[in-house]
Amino acid sequence: MRNANIYGLVVEIKAQKATRGSDYAWAIFITDESYAATQSNPMADGFNVMLFASDRALFPPIQGRGDIVRIHRMKLGSHNGKLQGTVRLSKETSSILVFSGDVGASFEPIRPQCKTYSDVDRKKIRDLRSLRSTLSSHTDPPSKRISLSQLEDGAHGWLFAQVIAVEQHTPTCTGVFLWDGTVPPSSAYARTESSCDLHCPECRCSAVMWRSISYFNGHSI
Repeated sequence: MRNANIYGLVVEIKAQKATRGSDYAWAIFITDESYAATQSNPMADGFNVMLFASDRALFPPIQGRGDIVRIHRMKLGSHNGKLQGTVRLSKETSSILVFSGDVGASFEPIRPQCKTYSDVDRKKIRDLRSLRSTLSSHTDPPSKRISLSQLEDGAHGWLFAQVIAVEQHTPTCTGVFLWDGTVPPSSAYARTESSCDLHCPECRCSAVMWRSISYFNGHSI
């Protein structure tokens, strides 16, 4: 495998999950100016980077869509016929820095570390923040934002809400309870005795499940 050092704008993150071994895996998808130009939906179609760590605490502090990452020593390989990056994190070699994607935000990484970066790095961060602003203005119009009162089977959009409670179902499945000042329809409160389909087939959740919502404030739920 070849090694690569890259910067990228996070466009999607998946739920962290345990592997069949002793590690945890986390799939993130990133883009930049060159990659976005080749995609029909640049804020949804990103380059897949698989992160592996022996402890969840070693994962970088990526908050969600719109963050910027600097990845060093990423290995390039092929998975199912598509190019994919792989990063194995350890206490000795943490290879990823995370920066805010907000225009005008600090150039300091979200989790300060003993890493070096120069004016070249700052320019790359500035360029990716500009890309985020451009893509968001074209792909996230207000009409795609929904409230809890608009929930229905098959609903898709951006939901902004306050987390009022968190319930741990299993070590790999966490449910969140949300509030945005509106009243969800009664159909949203469907309790289930079956698997919750959130990467935890062993879990039999009794919590409220909104399976049609893909993201909450940029986080996969």
